[in-house]
Amino acid sequence: MDELIRWYGAILDEEERIAQAARGHGEGRWRHETAYPNGYVYDGGLQPVVYDESAPSPEEAEHIARHDPARVLRDIEARRELLRVAERAHDYHQTFTNGFASALEGTLRLFALAYADHPGYRSEWAP
Repeated sequence: MDELIRWYGAILDEEERIAQAARGHGEGRWRHETAYPNGYVYDGGLQPVVYDESAPSPEEAEHIARHDPARVLRDIEARRELLRVAERAHDYHQTFTNGFASALEGTLRLFALAYADHPGYRSEWAP
C-alpha cells in the first residue's frame, strides 16, 4: 500500500500544479454564462476562460465551470486528507487488525482507479 500512497500522492501533486496554473491570479472560481446561445465560461473577474472562436457547447461549458480550479483544489485537499488517514491506518495495521484500515485501502484504490491510464498505475491496485 505504501507504493500506492506515494503514486497517488504524486498524481495529486500534478493535479494541484495544473489547477494552480489554471486559476491564474484570482481565486479560480469559474461560472457558466447561460445568457449566450453557445454558453461561455468566465472567471471571477468576468474574464473569459475559453478562448476559442467556436465556443463550447452548453454542456461542455457547464462541465468546464463545474471543474474550475477552486473546486479541483478543494477536492485535492480532501483526497490528501484521505491519504494522511490511510498512512496512519497502515502504520497501525501492523499492531492491530480491524476493518478500518482495509476499508481505507479499498477507498484509496477506488480513487486511484480514476487515474488507471496514468503512467505507473498497477493493475493489482484495481479494487
